[in-house]
Amino acid sequence: MHRLTIYKTSLLMIISKPFLGWGASIYPIFYLLKNEEYTGHSHNLFFELAINYGLPVSIMFFVFLIYLLKKSIDVINKNANK
Repeated sequence: MHRLTIYKTSLLMIISKPFLGWGASIYPIFYLLKNEEYTGHSHNLFFELAINYGLPVSIMFFVFLIYLLKKSIDVINKNANK
């Protein structure tokens, strides 16, 4: 149940400032004020990037990660065929 509260708070923060984010390390303070409980991070890398730096940064990281994964699979398959 705690993880769902963390995700809900994360999504509310992302929705309220989607383009530039809130700035680095604000999540624990915001979560503590809203829920009266300490949590150091959002438990999700893409949420964390979107909260701190905005959705564009999170999306660019996701696209880069998919690109890197695809290239890695291509190299592995190329080497397996030799």
